[in-house]
Amino acid sequence: MRKILVVDDEQRIRELTMIVLEKGGYEVIVAENGVEALARFQRERPDLVLLDVNMPGMSGIEVCRQLKMRSRDSSHVPVLMFTVLEDEEVRKMAKEAQCDGFLSKSVLPKDLVREVARYLASS
Repeated sequence: MRKILVVDDEQRIRELTMIVLEKGGYEVIVAENGVEALARFQRERPDLVLLDVNMPGMSGIEVCRQLKMRSRDSSHVPVLMFTVLEDEEVRKMAKEAQCDGFLSKSVLPKDLVREVARYLASS
């Protein structure tokens, strides 16, 4: 079973995303901030990471940058920004951090599962 790390500072978002992805056949682990996300990544070795952009302490963009530059083990894992932001500057910074893509938090459940499957298939 493929494993997804969902990182968001809002509990409701983490829970809803977990429910959708588990129904889609994925194992889901969660983290509520960037520091916890990096630690969970090391322990759990997920196949894909869904990251909120705006989090207290460490932004999703910084988490992405650290994952992509940390080691060969983490650099190949798809990292998707899961956000409500449509700001071009945020997209530019995320691309510079080697983010693999963006998903809107308003995505339909079936589309979330489909997009996760698509990124996993290409990794």
